[in-house]
Amino acid sequence: EMGGTWATFDAEGQASHNKARQLTIPEDLKESVRRIVEERFSDVMFFDGDRESMCSIIMNEGGDLSAFDERRPELAHIIEELVAASPEADRLKVGQTTLATDINVKYAGKDLGAERFQEWLESRHIRPKRYIAFGDSASDIEMAEELDRDGVDLTFVFVGPNPVTHGREDG
Repeated sequence: EMGGTWATFDAEGQASHNKARQLTIPEDLKESVRRIVEERFSDVMFFDGDRESMCSIIMNEGGDLSAFDERRPELAHIIEELVAASPEADRLKVGQTTLATDINVKYAGKDLGAERFQEWLESRHIRPKRYIAFGDSASDIEMAEELDRDGVDLTFVFVGPNPVTHGREDG
C-alpha cells in the first residue's frame, strides 16, 4: 500500500502487521468515496475496503475496460472535489493506474514501499544481485527507479496498455 503498511516477522516466524499512521487517508473521506462509488459507479467499479493507508476504486473483475475508462473522468472529478474540500487536502493526491483511481498521501508511493523493502533486506544482510520489477503505471516506474538507486542490476517490465514516459502515463 504505497509504503503505508507492511509485515514483519519475529525469529519464530510470527507476523506483525504495521501501519504508518501519518500515511493514512481520513476515514470520513474514504466513507464518502465508498458511498459515491456504490451509489453511482458500481456497474463498472468497486471501492476496495481492504486498503488501510489509501483509498482505491478499482475496475470490476471481468469488467469492460472501455466502459470503465468512459466513466472514470466523472469519478475523478467527484473525487478531486472531495479531496479539495477535505481539511487535509494539502497532503493528499489523486492518481490513476490502468485499472484504478487512488487517493494517497502525497509522499506515499511505491517508491517508498521499495525503499522500505530495501531497508528490510539490508537489516537482514541480504544483498540482491538483481531486481526484476513489473508494472502497469507511472507509480511502478517510481518503484523501479528507487530499486535502481542502489546500483543493483534492474530489469523493469512494463505490462500496461499505455506507454509511460518521464514518470507519467500517456493516453
